[in-house]
Amino acid sequence: MLIAIGTWRHREITTFIVIIIIITSTIQSMLHHKHQHMNSSASTITDKMCTRTTALHGGRLALLPLSLASFPCTVVLDFDQTITVHDTIMSLANKAYDKKPGFRPPFSYFSNIYGDAYTDYVLKNNYIKQLQQQHSPSAKLSLQELYQREMQYQIGLKNIELISVNAIEEKNLFKDVSVADFRSIAKTIDLRPGIKQFLLHCIHNNVPVYILSVNWSTILINEVIDRIVPRKKEIKTDTRAIFDDCNQSEKNYIKESNVTILANEYEFTTNGLCTGHLSPTNLNIRTGYDKLQQIKNTIIPHLQKMEQGHDFVNVKGPLVYVGDSRSDLLPSIACDIPIFITSDIDNSFLATAAKLTDVQVKPLLNEKKTDWLDEMEKEKGDGGKQGNVVGGIKTGKIFFAENFTALNKVFFE
Repeated sequence: MLIAIGTWRHREITTFIVIIIIITSTIQSMLHHKHQHMNSSASTITDKMCTRTTALHGGRLALLPLSLASFPCTVVLDFDQTITVHDTIMSLANKAYDKKPGFRPPFSYFSNIYGDAYTDYVLKNNYIKQLQQQHSPSAKLSLQELYQREMQYQIGLKNIELISVNAIEEKNLFKDVSVADFRSIAKTIDLRPGIKQFLLHCIHNNVPVYILSVNWSTILINEVIDRIVPRKKEIKTDTRAIFDDCNQSEKNYIKESNVTILANEYEFTTNGLCTGHLSPTNLNIRTGYDKLQQIKNTIIPHLQKMEQGHDFVNVKGPLVYVGDSRSDLLPSIACDIPIFITSDIDNSFLATAAKLTDVQVKPLLNEKKTDWLDEMEKEKGDGGKQGNVVGGIKTGKIFFAENFTALNKVFFE
């Protein structure tokens, strides 16, 4: 609220009103966790109200809401069917066939060899199905046991995932498909409601965002994100350049974009044509276990390096993981706030897990609006040690939401 002072004769009255406004605003913020926007001239006051580092945006102070001000966080997002409505890998394959109409074999060849291997693996190794068949309450797993069993399941799944990946590389499906072709797919991708507002909030408030995906192309993901929220610099796809030593220019890049993509990529010539082979810098992220390893061995060390000289990163804050499928279970419960995007919770993998384990699957939005905030308040006294398996596993809770509109209400309102 802005108050215009007409004359010096009303100075005392105006001063009193300003004091009342400041006190009222502070109380409202503490009670309702409302997003506060103040002029830069009021920075001294807002600094006391908000422990999260502020950033200048559009001539005004862009602040995290008080609900997150006490808990500086890092967000890790899955891509396919989390940011997007549908899986986009098939869109990549279709683009290759569109560019090469006579290409053989058809995509059904790759689908079949993968499907046969996957079905055989699941029949022999799906412990969830085995628990369902036992129908015994005593057979329930703790969340820690679920974590260990799922880890073994995902480790074994890696070879199955590579069967089709290697076959596609061997047959050169993507050979001579251009970078521009990959990027053109982005305009056909449907996005989850609220994702644009969510990413804008994160970028404007200097919340580090990592997109962690088993998708085949970082180029596609980068183009989709640029269409959602144009950024100051293009996201780098050479992950070695980002994560090796993190020199000053790379730190500046991270500060300006806030977004880092961790996914797979094909190799391209200097003319922008795909060689048909995976890039030498490919991260080979194929399973939930691979995602877990990226969090432990890439994201957390990266945050720690970025913290040096950059006050917008706080490695003591919680890791928020947002995913949608079974490949997200392992990395999500290793984080502090695991959230699944689903429009049909009763028929989801989470519902099955809840029946067979001690895990509590809870709506992100409940009658208190921010149930997870209560849990983080308890963790606050412990220092919120990021990187340890203290979140989902420690609390025994996984949250779900229908879309990012719900996340926006919890995180930024």
